[in-house]
Amino acid sequence: KNKEIMEKKEEIKKIVSDNSSNEIPTELKLWDGEVVNVVGPLEKNTSLLEVLYPVTFTLSIVIAGILVFIMVLRRSTDAAILRILGVKEKEVRWNLFRENLILVLIGISLACITVFAISIKSYPIDLVKYIMVTGGYMLGTIAGLIFGIGKVTNKKPLEMLQVKE
Repeated sequence: KNKEIMEKKEEIKKIVSDNSSNEIPTELKLWDGEVVNVVGPLEKNTSLLEVLYPVTFTLSIVIAGILVFIMVLRRSTDAAILRILGVKEKEVRWNLFRENLILVLIGISLACITVFAISIKSYPIDLVKYIMVTGGYMLGTIAGLIFGIGKVTNKKPLEMLQVKE
């Protein structure tokens, strides 16, 4: 509302000074120095956040993919042991995919609950952006899973068990 007052300041001054029904001339004085000092930096911060949003969105997708890729690579010995024991490659892939997806879904659920619990009384959340970020994180996760599982299961089991020095 203070921003609206600042935008219409000249119009309000004109209305107050043109008041012909008053015998005493009136003048509008807005003590807006503090408002200007506070609103200015807030507007700069808001514009900076609007610029940073796409960057953080992209980074969250990339980080999700890389984290899940690393998680799958760390499980390569487990996948190799399953393959040596006779489990089909398709089943190993499906098990790796399910396990990691469940872990990510638990993490996202905990994050959503925490964010809503913290922000429920302090400020509203733009749900569209929140859903976009969560969906982007899921897309990054699935991409990382597909690349990681492909890298792990396309090797021969004995090749995955070899320790490289």
